[in-house]
Amino acid sequence: MSSLSKMLSVLDLFSGQNSHITPRQVQDELDLTRATAYRYLKALTDAGLLARFGGEYMLGARAIELDYLIRRSDPLLTASESILANVSAAHDCDLQLISLSGNRLLVTSHVHADKGLMVSYGRGMTMPVLKGAGGRVILASLSPSRQKALIAGARGMPVASLDPEEWSALRESLAAIRREGHAISDGELDIGNVGIAVPIEHGGLEYPAALVMIMARNRFALADRTRIVALLHDTVEQIMSAFDRIENKKTRPPSPPGTGREASRAAPPIGLGRDLAGASPDQQRIIDLITSGPRGTVPSPFLAMLDAPKLADAIQQVGAVLRFSSTLSDAVREIAILATAGAVGCGYEWNYHAPIAEAAHVSAQSIAATRPGASSEGADDPDAIVIELCRAVVRDGEAPAFLLAAASARLGREGATELVAIAGYYAMLANFIKSAGFDEPFRPG
Repeated sequence: MSSLSKMLSVLDLFSGQNSHITPRQVQDELDLTRATAYRYLKALTDAGLLARFGGEYMLGARAIELDYLIRRSDPLLTASESILANVSAAHDCDLQLISLSGNRLLVTSHVHADKGLMVSYGRGMTMPVLKGAGGRVILASLSPSRQKALIAGARGMPVASLDPEEWSALRESLAAIRREGHAISDGELDIGNVGIAVPIEHGGLEYPAALVMIMARNRFALADRTRIVALLHDTVEQIMSAFDRIENKKTRPPSPPGTGREASRAAPPIGLGRDLAGASPDQQRIIDLITSGPRGTVPSPFLAMLDAPKLADAIQQVGAVLRFSSTLSDAVREIAILATAGAVGCGYEWNYHAPIAEAAHVSAQSIAATRPGASSEGADDPDAIVIELCRAVVRDGEAPAFLLAAASARLGREGATELVAIAGYYAMLANFIKSAGFDEPFRPG
């Protein structure tokens, strides 16, 4: 271990139960000479990482600044912040991100919504390796050798000392978690609490992570665990989509020489952008066609596809049928569009259609139920069926038979068919919106 690593290991002596340390403690626990212990403490104090308090030391203000910088710079935290807040508020539950940092399982984010829930492990706290759904989900994602090392380390023993039969049983249980894609723990970290965890797996992540929902045991007993797991997986997909957008912005190649920085910022990857002055004759024909129709303007999705004028024309005609010649009421159509926008995480689309839904007298409860991660349970009838059907089409590529039957019973077979078309159509528009850089955050609820 280098001298720098040894010095930084002083910080490992702090914990939730140990907020102050003494020079003697540093000397004894790190096996240092007295002079070296004082030298390390002085260096860390000068750097602002420690602060002296009488004859003891505590963490310094620099740690607060570093925590702030981590929140702003970690792409997973940035990508998940608003999504976790929306899902937590919609379902009145606590959500956590847990990450493996070295040999420690850390709570890197904790959104607290259930005021009656007591959770012992909050943001920044180290979690037990062998307890809790989040830890087991992360362990299940690792190689057997890494699993062994973490389990043995947590027990303070060498890997060779692990009991072969116990290890075989642990390995089998972790393999089952890997296959099932989730883990559930009951009362392992806090009596009366249940944790449901799914893995966060992505090639761009530098560390294994998990998303955990925490709720009271009596509430979980009445809940549909299949829907909870599906909600968590959907939430992870939204987070990873936002993560990709953040990372793509970081890695976007510089402009070719001679184009200028302002030009590179103004020009989208596809489409014309919002400046129509450079439109070709074919593009101008589509622009005139759209502006002369019921839309009156060229919305961003069609601006994004104007590099292929014939395609833009065909797509906008389909959209015109769905929006202006539908058998569905304005309210049902707008709920379907909002549900699709929420399912694909397209803020532009949702923000554009929310006021249209309000004008069509869609209830505030139904509109709120279309937000990313929100529950459809509070939506009016048949709005809840419409929301679930559109989400299923986006998530699974098909509408389940029972939802199609329910939609047909209330809206007719033609109406149910149009709902499937709306989900597919507006999901496609979202792809153009995001590819052209036109997307935006969801407006506050």
